[in-house]
Amino acid sequence: MLQNIREHAQGLIAWIVILLICLTFSLWGIHSYLSMKTSSSKSDIVAKVNSNKIFQNQLNILYERMRQQEQMQLGADFTSNPVIEMRLKKQALNQLIMSDILSEAAIADGYRISDKQVDAAILRMPAFQVNGVFSKERFEEILTSTFYTQETFLGDLYRALLTSQVQSGFVESGFV
Repeated sequence: MLQNIREHAQGLIAWIVILLICLTFSLWGIHSYLSMKTSSSKSDIVAKVNSNKIFQNQLNILYERMRQQEQMQLGADFTSNPVIEMRLKKQALNQLIMSDILSEAAIADGYRISDKQVDAAILRMPAFQVNGVFSKERFEEILTSTFYTQETFLGDLYRALLTSQVQSGFVESGFV
């Protein structure tokens, strides 16, 4: 049967049919690729906090940090199961949402953190010090091991300092 098809598939009509089939599949593939590309950018958003969007890659990075931190704390007792993973993912999402809400509220209330304050906080962190002195190499090593880029770390530190400024304002006020 295959020999019969081969003998009759030598003409111009056979080549036209093959060309039409190839053209159909290639156009179909291009269309599905483009539609997947545009829909994935929309589905990449996992949450929206006011005007800020939280993307899947932000959630994944924070989840990995939290997972790594829990693994370091528990050591040999750490076990990975779907329940723990789901709890960590929810915790990571809640942390991203709370961070956005608190930093937006602090900025709206007029709180500000200067670049000098961020730099001073980094210099004071014991994790980045070697023999009591800030080490750029140690700083970069820790950022790499915790899935941080320098820009992301500085942004997170800025938000943390901003929200701690608001919290300390309440704690140190006379109303408390």
